[in-house]
Amino acid sequence: MSRVPGYVYERIPEAFLDGETVRVLRNNLNSIETVLSSLDVRIKTTSEWATFTLGESKTIPHILGIQPSIATIQLKCVTADIGYDVGDIVDITNNVGLSITYPNVNSLVIKFASTLNLVDEDDSYNLAAITPASWEVRVILFG
Repeated sequence: MSRVPGYVYERIPEAFLDGETVRVLRNNLNSIETVLSSLDVRIKTTSEWATFTLGESKTIPHILGIQPSIATIQLKCVTADIGYDVGDIVDITNNVGLSITYPNVNSLVIKFASTLNLVDEDDSYNLAAITPASWEVRVILFG
């Protein structure tokens, strides 16, 4: 029987296949399952950009259903600040001005210090305090 490219054929019940064909199909399926189970596949979700206030906590819901194994926290500049242009994105995951807790499997809490310093992107490249109203925060989570 010739096959037409792009045409979806109906599944053939095992009763109509010879024993060798069934064995080969089952072995191939087992091989695929073995390969998939050995991959380090991570679930990823990204929160929406949100405003925040220094000195307060920000609860961010997520859909992983498990405690994330990796969390990346980013700031996006929405108004030029300390040498950053609108649209610049800065990773602040390891910034000493924040901490992360996981109260449950559906959310995380970022606690912002009363000041948050970034490297000043002007000519000085010193640490400088951000103006929170000039930034939004988001979290990228991997489970």
